[in-house]
Amino acid sequence: MRLIKYIVLHCTATPHNTSIDSIMNYWRTVLGWKNPGYHYMIKADGEIVNTFPIEQVSNGVAGYNANSIHISYIGGIDEKGKAVDNRTPQQIVAQIRLLKELKAKFPAAEIKGHRDFPNVKKECPCFDVKTWLRTISLLIALCVSLTACKVSQNRQLNKSSSITSEMSTATTDHMAETVRETEARHTSNRSELNGATIYNFNGKVNADGSIEGSASQINTSSQKNASTSSQIKTKVQIRTITKTLLVRAIIKETHIITQTVVKTVTKTFIPWWVWLAGLAAVAVSLFFDPTRLFVKLKNLIKWQKN
Repeated sequence: MRLIKYIVLHCTATPHNTSIDSIMNYWRTVLGWKNPGYHYMIKADGEIVNTFPIEQVSNGVAGYNANSIHISYIGGIDEKGKAVDNRTPQQIVAQIRLLKELKAKFPAAEIKGHRDFPNVKKECPCFDVKTWLRTISLLIALCVSLTACKVSQNRQLNKSSSITSEMSTATTDHMAETVRETEARHTSNRSELNGATIYNFNGKVNADGSIEGSASQINTSSQKNASTSSQIKTKVQIRTITKTLLVRAIIKETHIITQTVVKTVTKTFIPWWVWLAGLAAVAVSLFFDPTRLFVKLKNLIKWQKN
């Protein structure tokens, strides 16, 4: 395999509906090329066509072909033949996927546009490759930030649910134990009379319903209601404290992630439209499964760092 120093992006400077066969025929019959101009061509629908083996040299950039792999999207001009970046969303996705695969095979290769080489006076590929790559990095950073926040929030919610469950169980068990202990002390002699519970009563009940004598404890219905109200108040306080702790944890973790992203994306000047695209990416990522998206973005970051 030859040494690959460059992965070069091109456009065909033709309408989107131009066929690959007609382009290759133009190279042979009009330009007299024995080898095609590109190793890969990307159709408007995102289909990637391998037009020439990467082990062989194609005719992409004069003087640099021996160490280059050439990728072109079909398009690059408007109805008047003027240079324009009219890549379809499918073509952009295909470019990213293909670049990721090639960077995995040739990690030292530099990604450049045709017009970035010396003495090239063409607009090809009709967009600034370096700016585009920075844009991808920004979108990845924003999406990773959002994903991390959502994953963190889910983790904190799970912890909160666990804590609340444990606290509720402990509170319920404690109350039940208290009741059991009280009942154990008084079960031997308990009486229900006129809506009151009397323990260890020693005396008599008169004909009019009044009682005379002594008892170790008397619980009226109002005392029972007060006890129930106290238990409800305690549970509400526990839920409030748990919710407050959860919100504080999420705010702290989100702040740390946001600071990291800001430091990353402010190292170089980024145009306003890049920020707009980043916000759009964040909105779109809301519809994805966070964990699955996080894995995909990590894979993109790997080839970008290389």
